[in-house]
Amino acid sequence: MTAGPGAAKVTISGNELRVHLTGVPDGRTVTVGVSNITDADANLLPPFTLSIGFLAGDVNRDGVVDAKDTAETKSIISTPTTINPLNARADVKLDGKLNIADGAAVKASLGRTVIP
Repeated sequence: MTAGPGAAKVTISGNELRVHLTGVPDGRTVTVGVSNITDADANLLPPFTLSIGFLAGDVNRDGVVDAKDTAETKSIISTPTTINPLNARADVKLDGKLNIADGAAVKASLGRTVIP
């Protein structure tokens, strides 16, 4: 990790690179730098960085918890479904369920923003 709080562990399996983050506080941004990666033809790829903001309640990932997040959460939890990669961001309580508790958590976080 090149900037921000927390720790990173990188694993590579085939053509998939995963960055496992721990200790990143809510409302913070971290920057991960990746270098010394080669492609399938053994060509060295240019280094790059990726900045990611983490903010509980920011369901649409625009960096602020606002009415748009409330509306999106309400829409997701109004249709009973299981958690999948497309709706997991609405599980704000991180309890494996999509329900009214998630909507209440978003409302309780209104106005919060990601710290760069």
